[in-house]
Parts: sequence; structure tokens; C-alpha cells
Amino acid sequence: MSSQEQERLLAEAMELESRVPPLAAGPRTEHERLMLERAAELRRRADVAGASEEVGTTLDLAVESLRQGNRMVDIALRGPLAEWLEDAAEGDDEGVISPYAEAVARALLGRQL
Repeated sequence: MSSQEQERLLAEAMELESRVPPLAAGPRTEHERLMLERAAELRRRADVAGASEEVGTTLDLAVESLRQGNRMVDIALRGPLAEWLEDAAEGDDEGVISPYAEAVARALLGRQL
């Protein structure tokens, strides 16, 4: 998910929240509670999108490190490992990035993060 999508989700959440009067105005109606629940769900999705984007960046940095001859990895493994991380950066069918790929990328980058 792109940062534009993340911004759109946050904007939609803020718009829903702005329609709900302050709690001091009286008890919430069922409709107001539903709007706040929807806004909370949108914010959660935006947080997940932001985290996913950060992991993708980590994977991209690890691939670049491998392509430039990362000395932590045997020469014979650099190419296949870079290919695997490039594929992992795209995520699976649902766009979920493997936590194993993220762990390998962080290990490869070591102090660079």
C-alpha cells in the first residue's frame, strides 16, 4: 500500500471523527459509535500500511547491499538471496511480507539500520 493510500485512510478517519460531537455533548448514539469504530479501523489499516512500507524499504536496502557485494554473505549465495528478497518485497497474494524475509534483511543490513 502506498503512502498516498495511507494518507487517504487517515483523511477518511479524521473526516468520520469530525462528524461525531464531543462526548461532553451527551451520550453517543449507535450511529456515532459506528462512525468512531470505522474511523478506528481505518487508522489501524493506515498503521499497517505504514509498517508494510517500512519493511519493503528494509528489503530493498538488503537487496542493494547484496548486489553491492555484502561481505557477510558467501559469494555463491548473494544472487539467489537477492532474488528471494526482491520477490518477498512484493508480498504474497494479499500483499503480506514474510517476517522471515524481513528478519534476513535486517540481519544482512546489521548496523546500517
